[in-house]
Amino acid sequence: MNRPALLLRRIYLLNKRFLKTPVFVLLLLLLPLSAFLLNKASNGSDIGIKVGYTLPASADEYTLKAADEAFSGDTLVKYSKYSSEALLEDAVSSGKISVGFVLPSDLTESFREFEKGKTVKKQIKVIVKKNTVVSRLITELVFGKLFARISCQITKNYIARMDKGAFKNEADEEVFSKIYEKNRPKASVFSVEYSDTDESKPVEVPLLASPVRGLNSIFLLILGFAAAFYYIRDDKNGLFVWFSRRTQVFLRFFYIFLPVFDASIVMLASLYFSGSFTSWGREVSLLLAYAVGTAAFSSFLCALLNDEALLAGAMPLVLLATFVLCPVFISVNAPSLVQKLFPPYLYLTGIHKTGGLLDLLAYSGIALAFALVASAIRVKSLRKK
Repeated sequence: MNRPALLLRRIYLLNKRFLKTPVFVLLLLLLPLSAFLLNKASNGSDIGIKVGYTLPASADEYTLKAADEAFSGDTLVKYSKYSSEALLEDAVSSGKISVGFVLPSDLTESFREFEKGKTVKKQIKVIVKKNTVVSRLITELVFGKLFARISCQITKNYIARMDKGAFKNEADEEVFSKIYEKNRPKASVFSVEYSDTDESKPVEVPLLASPVRGLNSIFLLILGFAAAFYYIRDDKNGLFVWFSRRTQVFLRFFYIFLPVFDASIVMLASLYFSGSFTSWGREVSLLLAYAVGTAAFSSFLCALLNDEALLAGAMPLVLLATFVLCPVFISVNAPSLVQKLFPPYLYLTGIHKTGGLLDLLAYSGIALAFALVASAIRVKSLRKK
């Protein structure tokens, strides 16, 4: 058998071991399934912060339009309209909603009284069972949406009071309408976006599905450690004695890379189903570079420690550091040189950073070089024994 055919056969046999492991196959299937379910759950009616509001049946058109703008536009916040203030209070008391808002029938009259320096009687009433961070955040969100409208209307009232001839024609009204439309918030407050240089617009990500990329990257790192455990065990059982010394230098990396590569293909599908997919060119290139970097990182630790107990002790420390230093859920301020030691950091930052692929390729190349050198030293030391 010629060398290329022999190499392919060996790769097939190594890869077959992992694909015959039920737990490994189950985990691979769970990746796209969980991503798909999280994506669906992001748009579900039962997921999110529930907020209620009510306004009198006699509310004028201006107030109705303001309410429509204030209580819409955020996928994480679910708004419900109630027919009366009593029903709204009952909903808050029973825990059906977190916050309730009661709007007056005529907002413009409230603005007019405020502009004149009078005590405003028809204020927006906020009903909460307990003043929490969520209730304060939602209140700021609703009032933030109303701020542009309120400031615009108060300014109009002031000008009209000082200049009786103002707003007698459509041109004046049009100027203020343009100012309001330009300054009012239109984007969703609770959203995650990845800026893609290949696209004209950022790619919006469902909020609940936003950690999928980070969790998948951690899964690939865990899989690299698992493959390292298998390699150390097989090496101690003498399964690689028939490989040449040169082949054994590269064998450690390829042994770990194969299951990581399998999982990266499934990870690509999970990203696609999660809604956080950017573009095929960017996703495939970054994922391949990350698979190489992860396998090299795990291979280096495998050659350096070469003991299951030591590797088992290092694994939780590395994973804990990865969760803390890498933007899996949130970004943290830490020395960049320390963060760049872990492959998930470069992958997660590279997906929405110009030149991120080059940084990840450089890391993967350096990590691979370190892994091969450590493997060569380990093979040489074992030969002497």
